[in-house]
Amino acid sequence: MSFIEINNLTKEYRASKESVLAINDVSAAINKNEFVAVMGPSGSGKSTFLTTVGGLSKPSNGTVKIDDINIFGLNVDTLANYRREYIGFIFQSFHLLKYLTVQENVLLPLVSSDLKKKEKIEKCHAILSKVGLETKAKRMVDELSGGEQQRVAIARALVNDPLILLADEPTGNLDSRTGESIMNLFKDLNAEGKCVIVVTHDNKIERYAQRSIYFLDGKIVN
Repeated sequence: MSFIEINNLTKEYRASKESVLAINDVSAAINKNEFVAVMGPSGSGKSTFLTTVGGLSKPSNGTVKIDDINIFGLNVDTLANYRREYIGFIFQSFHLLKYLTVQENVLLPLVSSDLKKKEKIEKCHAILSKVGLETKAKRMVDELSGGEQQRVAIARALVNDPLILLADEPTGNLDSRTGESIMNLFKDLNAEGKCVIVVTHDNKIERYAQRSIYFLDGKIVN
Protein backbone atom coordinates (compact mmCIF):
# COMPACT_ATOMS: atom_id res chain seq x y z
CA MET A 1 0.00 0.00 0.00
CA SER A 2 1.28 3.47 -0.90
CA PHE A 3 1.66 6.18 1.73
CA ILE A 4 -0.81 8.45 -0.10
CA GLU A 5 -3.81 6.78 -1.77
CA ILE A 6 -6.21 8.96 -3.79
CA ASN A 7 -9.27 7.16 -5.14
CA ASN A 8 -11.95 8.45 -7.54
CA LEU A 9 -11.41 12.02 -6.39
CA THR A 10 -13.87 14.59 -7.75
CA LYS A 11 -14.14 18.26 -6.83
CA GLU A 12 -16.97 20.37 -8.19
CA TYR A 13 -17.38 24.08 -7.47
CA ARG A 14 -20.88 25.57 -7.67
CA ALA A 15 -21.79 29.24 -8.01
CA SER A 16 -25.43 30.12 -8.60
CA LYS A 17 -26.54 27.86 -11.48
CA GLU A 18 -23.01 27.34 -12.77
CA SER A 19 -20.70 24.49 -11.82
CA VAL A 20 -17.04 23.82 -12.57
CA LEU A 21 -15.56 20.34 -12.41
CA ALA A 22 -12.04 21.11 -11.15
CA ILE A 23 -11.05 17.45 -10.62
CA ASN A 24 -12.85 14.65 -12.42
CA ASP A 25 -12.61 11.10 -10.99
CA VAL A 26 -8.86 11.14 -10.30
CA SER A 27 -6.93 8.28 -8.70
CA ALA A 28 -3.22 8.26 -7.82
CA ALA A 29 -0.73 6.71 -5.39
CA ILE A 30 2.40 8.34 -3.95
CA ASN A 31 5.06 6.64 -1.85
CA LYS A 32 6.44 7.93 1.43
CA ASN A 33 9.83 9.13 0.20
CA GLU A 34 8.85 10.26 -3.28
CA PHE A 35 9.44 13.63 -4.94
CA VAL A 36 6.53 14.16 -7.35
CA ALA A 37 5.95 17.05 -9.74
CA VAL A 38 2.30 17.76 -10.53
CA MET A 39 2.31 19.35 -13.98
CA GLY A 40 -0.24 20.92 -16.27
CA PRO A 41 -1.52 24.23 -17.68
CA SER A 42 -3.33 26.82 -15.58
CA GLY A 43 -6.84 25.68 -14.71
CA SER A 44 -6.07 21.99 -15.23
CA GLY A 45 -6.91 21.01 -11.63
CA LYS A 46 -3.43 20.55 -10.20
CA SER A 47 -3.71 23.15 -7.40
CA THR A 48 -7.13 21.81 -6.38
CA PHE A 49 -5.57 18.35 -6.27
CA LEU A 50 -2.85 19.67 -3.93
CA THR A 51 -5.21 21.42 -1.51
CA THR A 52 -7.45 18.35 -1.42
CA VAL A 53 -4.52 16.01 -0.65
CA GLY A 54 -3.54 18.49 2.07
CA GLY A 55 -6.97 18.38 3.67
CA LEU A 56 -7.78 22.03 2.94
CA SER A 57 -10.46 21.37 0.32
CA LYS A 58 -13.10 18.68 0.87
CA PRO A 59 -13.82 16.66 -2.28
CA SER A 60 -17.27 16.27 -3.76
CA ASN A 61 -16.59 12.57 -4.10
CA GLY A 62 -13.79 10.07 -3.52
CA THR A 63 -11.27 9.46 -0.77
CA VAL A 64 -7.81 10.57 0.28
CA LYS A 65 -5.95 8.16 2.55
CA ILE A 66 -2.62 9.13 4.07
CA ASP A 67 -0.77 6.60 6.21
CA ASP A 68 -4.00 4.53 5.98
CA ILE A 69 -6.04 7.42 7.47
CA ASN A 70 -9.15 8.49 5.54
CA ILE A 71 -8.57 12.18 6.17
CA PHE A 72 -12.04 13.41 5.19
CA GLY A 73 -13.56 10.89 7.59
CA LEU A 74 -12.03 12.85 10.46
CA ASN A 75 -13.88 15.52 12.43
CA VAL A 76 -12.79 19.13 12.10
CA ASP A 77 -10.50 19.19 15.14
CA THR A 78 -8.85 15.87 14.33
CA LEU A 79 -8.31 16.95 10.72
CA ALA A 80 -6.62 20.14 11.93
CA ASN A 81 -4.34 18.07 14.17
CA TYR A 82 -3.60 15.74 11.26
CA ARG A 83 -2.55 18.67 9.07
CA ARG A 84 -0.20 19.97 11.76
CA GLU A 85 1.42 16.55 12.15
CA TYR A 86 1.60 15.39 8.55
CA ILE A 87 1.53 18.39 6.21
CA GLY A 88 3.74 21.40 5.51
CA PHE A 89 2.27 23.86 2.99
CA ILE A 90 4.37 26.22 0.85
CA PHE A 91 2.64 28.73 -1.43
CA GLN A 92 3.75 30.90 -4.33
CA SER A 93 2.84 34.10 -2.50
CA PHE A 94 4.64 33.00 0.72
CA HIS A 95 1.75 34.04 3.06
CA LEU A 96 4.15 35.57 5.58
CA LEU A 97 3.05 38.15 8.15
CA LYS A 98 5.02 41.28 7.27
CA TYR A 99 4.67 42.85 10.73
CA LEU A 100 6.46 39.88 12.34
CA THR A 101 10.12 38.91 12.32
CA VAL A 102 11.48 35.85 10.55
CA GLN A 103 11.59 33.97 13.85
CA GLU A 104 8.05 34.96 14.79
CA ASN A 105 6.73 33.78 11.40
CA VAL A 106 8.47 30.42 11.71
CA LEU A 107 7.19 29.95 15.27
CA LEU A 108 3.51 30.41 14.29
CA PRO A 109 2.76 26.68 13.76
CA LEU A 110 4.10 25.99 17.27
CA VAL A 111 1.68 28.35 19.03
CA SER A 112 -0.53 25.47 20.21
CA SER A 113 2.42 23.16 20.93
CA ASP A 114 3.15 21.89 24.43
CA LEU A 115 6.83 22.70 24.00
CA LYS A 116 8.40 25.24 26.32
CA LYS A 117 9.33 28.62 24.85
CA LYS A 118 13.05 27.80 24.92
CA GLU A 119 12.43 24.51 23.09
CA LYS A 120 10.34 26.29 20.44
CA ILE A 121 13.07 28.85 19.81
CA GLU A 122 15.75 26.14 19.62
CA LYS A 123 13.63 24.24 17.10
CA CYS A 124 13.06 27.44 15.09
CA HIS A 125 16.79 28.24 14.95
CA ALA A 126 17.61 24.67 13.87
CA ILE A 127 15.18 24.96 10.96
CA LEU A 128 16.44 28.43 9.99
CA SER A 129 19.95 27.01 9.92
CA LYS A 130 18.75 24.23 7.59
CA VAL A 131 17.41 26.81 5.09
CA GLY A 132 20.42 29.13 5.41
CA LEU A 133 18.76 31.94 7.39
CA GLU A 134 20.22 31.42 10.85
CA THR A 135 21.66 34.95 10.93
CA LYS A 136 18.37 36.64 9.97
CA ALA A 137 16.03 35.39 12.68
CA LYS A 138 15.40 38.91 14.05
CA ARG A 139 14.91 40.59 10.68
CA MET A 140 11.48 41.73 9.52
CA VAL A 141 10.39 39.59 6.61
CA ASP A 142 9.80 42.55 4.29
CA GLU A 143 13.52 43.36 4.61
CA LEU A 144 14.37 40.07 2.87
CA SER A 145 14.68 39.19 -0.80
CA GLY A 146 12.01 37.08 -2.52
CA GLY A 147 14.17 33.97 -2.29
CA GLU A 148 14.82 34.56 1.41
CA GLN A 149 11.10 35.04 2.05
CA GLN A 150 10.39 31.74 0.31
CA ARG A 151 12.98 30.09 2.57
CA VAL A 152 11.18 31.54 5.59
CA ALA A 153 7.96 30.01 4.27
CA ILE A 154 9.73 26.66 3.87
CA ALA A 155 11.14 26.93 7.41
CA ARG A 156 7.65 27.63 8.75
CA ALA A 157 6.36 24.56 6.89
CA LEU A 158 9.17 22.42 8.33
CA VAL A 159 9.08 23.53 11.97
CA ASN A 160 6.56 20.83 12.97
CA ASP A 161 8.68 18.21 11.16
CA PRO A 162 5.85 17.08 8.83
CA LEU A 163 6.10 13.91 6.76
CA ILE A 164 4.77 15.62 3.62
CA LEU A 165 5.67 18.93 1.97
CA LEU A 166 3.10 20.36 -0.45
CA ALA A 167 4.32 23.28 -2.57
CA ASP A 168 2.11 25.23 -5.01
CA GLU A 169 4.18 27.03 -7.68
CA PRO A 170 6.97 27.68 -5.13
CA THR A 171 9.30 29.30 -7.69
CA GLY A 172 6.63 31.28 -9.55
CA ASN A 173 7.63 34.66 -8.05
CA LEU A 174 11.39 34.02 -8.13
CA ASP A 175 14.14 34.58 -10.68
CA SER A 176 15.59 31.44 -12.27
CA ARG A 177 18.75 31.30 -10.13
CA THR A 178 16.83 31.68 -6.86
CA GLY A 179 14.24 29.18 -8.09
CA GLU A 180 17.00 26.63 -8.67
CA SER A 181 18.29 27.05 -5.11
CA ILE A 182 14.77 26.52 -3.73
CA MET A 183 14.29 23.38 -5.82
CA ASN A 184 17.67 22.04 -4.70
CA LEU A 185 16.53 22.61 -1.12
CA PHE A 186 13.38 20.54 -1.80
CA LYS A 187 15.58 17.84 -3.30
CA ASP A 188 17.73 17.80 -0.15
CA LEU A 189 14.64 17.60 2.07
CA ASN A 190 13.36 14.68 0.01
CA ALA A 191 16.73 12.95 0.43
CA GLU A 192 16.27 13.35 4.20
CA GLY A 193 13.01 11.40 3.99
CA LYS A 194 10.28 13.96 3.28
CA CYS A 195 7.57 13.20 0.74
CA VAL A 196 7.60 16.26 -1.55
CA ILE A 197 4.78 17.16 -3.96
CA VAL A 198 5.33 20.28 -6.07
CA VAL A 199 2.66 21.79 -8.32
CA THR A 200 4.07 23.71 -11.27
CA HIS A 201 3.50 24.59 -14.91
CA ASP A 202 7.25 25.15 -15.38
CA ASN A 203 8.80 22.23 -17.28
CA LYS A 204 12.25 23.04 -15.86
CA ILE A 205 11.04 22.01 -12.40
CA GLU A 206 10.28 18.49 -13.60
CA ARG A 207 13.94 17.46 -13.65
CA TYR A 208 14.16 17.73 -9.85
CA ALA A 209 11.37 15.20 -9.30
CA GLN A 210 11.52 11.41 -9.37
CA ARG A 211 8.35 11.32 -11.45
CA SER A 212 5.58 13.55 -12.74
CA ILE A 213 1.79 13.50 -12.75
CA TYR A 214 0.18 15.44 -15.62
CA PHE A 215 -3.22 17.12 -15.34
CA LEU A 216 -5.43 18.30 -18.18
CA ASP A 217 -9.05 19.42 -17.84
CA GLY A 218 -9.34 17.96 -14.36
CA LYS A 219 -7.97 14.54 -15.23
CA ILE A 220 -4.62 12.80 -14.93
CA VAL A 221 -3.41 12.10 -18.47
CA ASN A 222 -0.26 10.03 -17.89
